[in-house]
Amino acid sequence: MRSALVGLAALVMAAAGISPAAAQDGTESFSPAYQACITYGEAHGTTAIPALDCSARELRRQDARLNTSYKRLMARLSPARKTNLRIDERNWIIVRDQRCGKRRDPNDRAECLIAETIKRVRYMERYR
Repeated sequence: MRSALVGLAALVMAAAGISPAAAQDGTESFSPAYQACITYGEAHGTTAIPALDCSARELRRQDARLNTSYKRLMARLSPARKTNLRIDERNWIIVRDQRCGKRRDPNDRAECLIAETIKRVRYMERYR
């Protein structure tokens, strides 16, 4: 089952035009506010707790973008395609949680969740 979900995720990413390199990095789409927050923490010699705060704010920001994209997309789909998208979204959540949940470091886990959410926003924006 896991390999099928990972395969589905790879197919979805390929259909969305997301390269494996961009999928692994994803940081180029973090918001300027996140970059400024992290830079501020580093400049002041505190990175652990502030980085988690920066990540929490960024995840909320990216999650809001995802919700907006999802609602826009659902508004224009046929009932059958809406059903397919709901199933796809549930599968994406499972794959995202499996991929990011394995990370022991809280900062790595948070950055993984953000990167996965950014990729999902791109997918929603390119969905036809």
